Amino acid sequence: AIATIVDHLRPYFLAMRAFTRNAFVFSWLLSISLASLTICPDKSQCPEGDTCCPSSSGYGCCPDSAGVCCGTEGTCCQSGFICYAGNSTCTATDPSKHVYDPWHPRWNLCHGPIPLEYLPHVVNQQNMPYYSNNGPLATPTNADIEMAVIVVHGAGRNADEYFCAMKEAAALQTYYHPTNVMVLAPWFMEPKDNPASDTVRWNGTDPNGVWRSGQQSLPDPQGESISSYAILDLMLTLLNNSKVYPKLRTVTVVGHSSGGQTVQRYALTQRLTPVLNQSSFHPRFVVANPSSYAYFDQRRWIDNVLQIPNASTQASCPEFNTWEWGLDGNFPPYLSGDPSTWVQAYADKDVRYLVGQNDTCNAAYEPGCVSHGLEVTCMDNLEGWMRRYRAEHFFRYLQTYFDRPVHELTVIPDSGHDHTLMFQHPDGLKAIFEPDARARVRPSHRTLKFVLFSCLLVVGVVILVVYWLRRPKESKGDSTSYQQLLALADSDEDWIEEDG
Repeated sequence: AIATIVDHLRPYFLAMRAFTRNAFVFSWLLSISLASLTICPDKSQCPEGDTCCPSSSGYGCCPDSAGVCCGTEGTCCQSGFICYAGNSTCTATDPSKHVYDPWHPRWNLCHGPIPLEYLPHVVNQQNMPYYSNNGPLATPTNADIEMAVIVVHGAGRNADEYFCAMKEAAALQTYYHPTNVMVLAPWFMEPKDNPASDTVRWNGTDPNGVWRSGQQSLPDPQGESISSYAILDLMLTLLNNSKVYPKLRTVTVVGHSSGGQTVQRYALTQRLTPVLNQSSFHPRFVVANPSSYAYFDQRRWIDNVLQIPNASTQASCPEFNTWEWGLDGNFPPYLSGDPSTWVQAYADKDVRYLVGQNDTCNAAYEPGCVSHGLEVTCMDNLEGWMRRYRAEHFFRYLQTYFDRPVHELTVIPDSGHDHTLMFQHPDGLKAIFEPDARARVRPSHRTLKFVLFSCLLVVGVVILVVYWLRRPKESKGDSTSYQQLLALADSDEDWIEEDG
């Protein structure tokens, strides 16, 4: 079993070695960005397409190309809405055009910079782009990081917006000092994103992203590729380095929409579980508003009863329980081993599900609502007709399948399919940033040296005390002097026997 784990992890350790040996070669990449950024009047950066809005601390970023700035309050609304001062919400300028969403909470502005980094040589000479607020993973700028968040974008692959929104969430949470929270956002690029020739990318045949189910990247010139899940493995492996991150206690992998699908399926199948079980942190997985989940058997909630679909339904939807909706085969290369072992391990992982109270749109049932790409294949619809129902059904399924309470489900009030509102709501902040109660103290090398020195000092003191206590002592009860004893010895050789 150990040999199998080592074989699985060998590519990640080799990539780490290449990264640390050759990081200086890639330093020039820090000045190059594959994404076009929005530059605000004060020269600050925002994600591409965002609106620059003034705030008390300079310009911030509103995640809408025609966003409405709410004065200098640090909030904004999307186009078609106004900033209603009465209760700090966004209200539709024409409610008839927003029947299903006439109002919602305001967005908090996020703030740049938006620095792009690379994991080098993840596939031969190809590199993996990701955003980071703390420099490269292998050589962070802040050694006092206590908490790290890896946030996975949705089908739009707008990793820069997800990164910016999570940075603002890190500033809002109160569990850690914001400067001690590392935010990372991998960018699973596709050909339409115009990646550089030395950048790993996934094919764009699925509008919702083949990377969400752990598929391999497009082959490089040598015909080699890597799974999207192996990229997440590598990022966690780099974080699991006590020399680089001596104070790291909590790591959360979070995704929204297609990113939520990525995180749920990755949490179920990840290869690093045996290694991270021995780590000082156990990664948390936060799954927000996905279109579907991976079930463990053929049962689904039908007419409020957990049952296997009838023969007619299965005939019309033969792939309903294949990967990525179930475990009946069609697995990508990353998924290896016995699926039953994944399922049993999944129950004991820290997985938290978030769903928006208003993420209820399915245009087939509510014409005119905005579903944000809700997937409506027969495989998806067997899990429920809208995202909120699908989340509630899957959570009920977990409790029934394991016959005990597992994981957590939180409905985020007043939020629809919106990653900013989901991440930055107090309940979202708790799910993402709450300290890991299972985390073990990870001592730094400086701490270990101090402990070793202290132990040696204590041992030395103990030896001195023992020596002092066991040293020969002069008798104070005998008044005979040393010179008298010598005289006695000269006059009577038997004085010892006579005097006892």
